[in-house]
This record gives sequence, C-alpha cells and structure tokens, in this order.
Amino acid sequence: VAGAAAASGLSLAEVAAVAKHASEMVGTIGVALSVCTLPGHVTSDRLGQGKMELGLGIHGEPGAAVADLQSVDVVVSHVLRQILSL
Repeated sequence: VAGAAAASGLSLAEVAAVAKHASEMVGTIGVALSVCTLPGHVTSDRLGQGKMELGLGIHGEPGAAVADLQSVDVVVSHVLRQILSL
C-alpha cells in the first residue's frame, strides 16, 4: 500500500498517512487443522483428532479457541464475524 502511494507521487507524510490508515483497517485470524512444529522441536499433539484451532500464532503459539472441525463456510462466517466486530 505504501509503495503504491509513493509511486503515485504522494508526499512522505501522505504515504505515511495512507499506510497508517490501511494498517488500521486490516484484521486477521489464523485457523489451523494441525499444530505447527518448529524445526528442532518435539511434535505436539495438543490439538487432537477432529479439532481445529482459531486465533493461533504463526509460530505455533496456542490460539484463542479449539473447536470441532466444521465446514469451511461455517469457519469463514465465524472468522469474519470476529474480525468485523473488532
């Protein structure tokens, strides 16, 4: 976003303002069907069969909730409700 703003000829202050606004409008929530195993670490089985994790960290940190596996349309609906309610 900042690169496009700069390429369009905006001033540095304007680029910073555009980038700040864009960062305030972004929300993400991770969903995993298995646990991340980092190189050199023991494989974790904390998630369990038939479960998914919502809100987990990108380095394998535990998420906000563990739930039964659900269809993708149910999961996306839940994730969007969470993001849009922030």
